[in-house]
Amino acid sequence: MAEDAERETETLSRADGRRALSVRETAAQLGVSVRLVAKAIANGALPSFKFGDRRLIPVDAVEELLAQARVRAASTSETSSN
Repeated sequence: MAEDAERETETLSRADGRRALSVRETAAQLGVSVRLVAKAIANGALPSFKFGDRRLIPVDAVEELLAQARVRAASTSETSSN
């Protein structure tokens, strides 16, 4: 399962060479709602920046969010198996 997430992250950052995604694109990549992405931005869990009228999320920030989720999932599974 962790390998799937790593492949997904590689696909996310290297698919078209872009370094930032819109809120809608980020939601689609993560498989969550636009509202959830906006909430993550508002509470500081997902860094973003304004570029003109657009709100963009660096691909690196999405990758970091996924990496943190993998670490939490791994520590949770270790804790529950003990």
